Amino acid sequence: MTSISLWGKTREFCIPGCERIALPDPVIEPSSIKILCKPDSSICPFAFLPDSSVIIIDSSCICDTVCVSYNYLPVPSREFAHRSIDSVSGVRAAYKPPAFDFSSPDVASSGQISRTITVGTNRSPDVDGELSLFAKGKLSRDVHIVASISDRASPIQPEGTTEELEEIDKLFIKFLSPHFVSTFGDFDMKTESGYFLSLDRRLKGVMGNVSFSGFEGEGALSVQRGEFASVRITPEDGVQGPYEITPQGATSIVVVAGSERVWFDGRLIRRGEKNDYTIDYSSAQITFTPRCPVRYDSRIVVDFQYIREEYQKMLYLTSFELEPTGGLRFLGGFARETDETELSHEEQSSLSSAGDNPDSAYIHSYTESDSGDYILIDSHFVYVGGDTGRYDVTFYDMGEGNGEYIKEGEHYSYIGEGGRYSPRKPIPLPESAQMATFGAEFSHKGLIRAKAEYGISTYDMNSASKIDDGDNTSDGFRIKGELAHSGFTLAGEAIRRNRRFHPLSRLDDADEARNWGISTLPDDDVEMFNTNASWQPFRWAKLTLGYGELSLSDTMKSKRSNGELNISTESFSSRNNLNIGRAKTSYSLFNSASQIRLGAFSTGLSLRREETGKSSRLIEYSPEISLNLSGINQSLGFTHRRQDRDSITNYLIFDEVSYSAKAVSYTHLRAHETSLHLVCRLLLE
Repeated sequence: MTSISLWGKTREFCIPGCERIALPDPVIEPSSIKILCKPDSSICPFAFLPDSSVIIIDSSCICDTVCVSYNYLPVPSREFAHRSIDSVSGVRAAYKPPAFDFSSPDVASSGQISRTITVGTNRSPDVDGELSLFAKGKLSRDVHIVASISDRASPIQPEGTTEELEEIDKLFIKFLSPHFVSTFGDFDMKTESGYFLSLDRRLKGVMGNVSFSGFEGEGALSVQRGEFASVRITPEDGVQGPYEITPQGATSIVVVAGSERVWFDGRLIRRGEKNDYTIDYSSAQITFTPRCPVRYDSRIVVDFQYIREEYQKMLYLTSFELEPTGGLRFLGGFARETDETELSHEEQSSLSSAGDNPDSAYIHSYTESDSGDYILIDSHFVYVGGDTGRYDVTFYDMGEGNGEYIKEGEHYSYIGEGGRYSPRKPIPLPESAQMATFGAEFSHKGLIRAKAEYGISTYDMNSASKIDDGDNTSDGFRIKGELAHSGFTLAGEAIRRNRRFHPLSRLDDADEARNWGISTLPDDDVEMFNTNASWQPFRWAKLTLGYGELSLSDTMKSKRSNGELNISTESFSSRNNLNIGRAKTSYSLFNSASQIRLGAFSTGLSLRREETGKSSRLIEYSPEISLNLSGINQSLGFTHRRQDRDSITNYLIFDEVSYSAKAVSYTHLRAHETSLHLVCRLLLE
């Protein structure tokens, strides 16, 4: 179903062990609060006092360090102005059940408004302002409200150098009742209505949710802040960036702040100078920190939304879940994304006759004039200047080799094919895409689970034309089943989708292609089959064996076998995975990560080995030791990587060693972090 992230931000921090924590944020999502006790990472029971934003941890939970995470809404509050993440306090206190009075229908509000008037010589007076308003409370016995309005009238995008972003302009109003929830304004929406309809969007509009016993449904009508895109970066060996993440066919885009998700070698990484990457939203460029050394074979995928100037994209969504009995569930959904157009009759006529060919969508950009700079000779324009011509002409940059004119100083000259400019204005094709899905799921006493889904997609490259619409629609299905009994589990999955199937977001893992021994999953007919059997003889040990086949039309087939062994106890954990298969050539992937914990001391070792064919091999190992004592966390480790590259392509063989050291200490409850990353590379010719 749909998850709406209305709380804006997530806060995470650790402090020395305590039983009462006064949080610095007035509006917190109670269900998102997580309390972990370090160093064993056990979960602590607690009570939350929402009126004062205080967490009371059960006295039975004794920790050296308490780590807290929760979602919150960044709003101004005089009552909480003295609190900050640097002054989060914890005190020892016996737990007492809180007494709340929810009978008051009052709505509490706070905020500020300011106006600035700028005057000066040779200019008109300017009026600027700032508005910040927050309200929460009860409108009636069953209806609650949470509202936040922030407007600083600034077009500046936030900087992507920190993990958290401060949004400047935001309107958000939420009404809650036992069976209905409605949301207005700016919000992040996450929809999971089956395999084929899964959306993660930043929206501006309205959304409603209804919930009764055995039924949930929702609907949304909104403007998307940007258009979804996924880009695979081609890295340069040893270059940390910046790398452009502009989609194919787009130029000079602006990325919607906070909308990106970045995978580095199959791992979802975090934004921030102290983390893994920074991003310049205005120029659509990403740079990686030393925590992620970029190599020639690094696998980097970025999903994001970007602002498209030509059209405004609308989203229409509805979905439902119906559970008539305890073991049977039906689900379905429909979503449509479409470009809203405001075009002249001439532009509309050109798009209508262009079909799906963008080169045919244009209007002529010249008009007759008695004081023009160009004349028409043999069906092309010649510059004469001095207002002695017969035509006013506007030339557009069509890209190198796609025009008929070149620029010479301040005017344009005709050369025929191979030019860059043309006296015609291109019209971007307005797109529309929609997805409808329906599925059913059956389960019985935890022993059997079966699920089937069918999805049908329609993608129109030019929604203003009915030409070339015969290939717009495609479909796919997915069947999944599982049998479990006495520690044994047998599972299987089959997926089929046609080459023109157009999902509205990512369906497969960012590193899915690598697990099949290929670089990318192309737009092709896909047939995928996976099966695995697992055995868990003890709570702390699990063994899984699997087999799979992948077919891409008639061009390529891949088969793979994999095994996984996981062990997890209080003092030792180990995760090992082996994947062997054959696509265009044979390949094997082995990953292992183990850790030993002895009180405040822990040591770990990670191993990675990859082989492709007979001449490409990678071996990497990473030992690390760490100490967590009385609120002081320290770690030290290094990674040794040896890469043998194919001699046929004249690549080099190199050894690489990277060192990392990190120290986190707490002084007067304030976190200080110091880190060091060093990469040394030895090339062997």
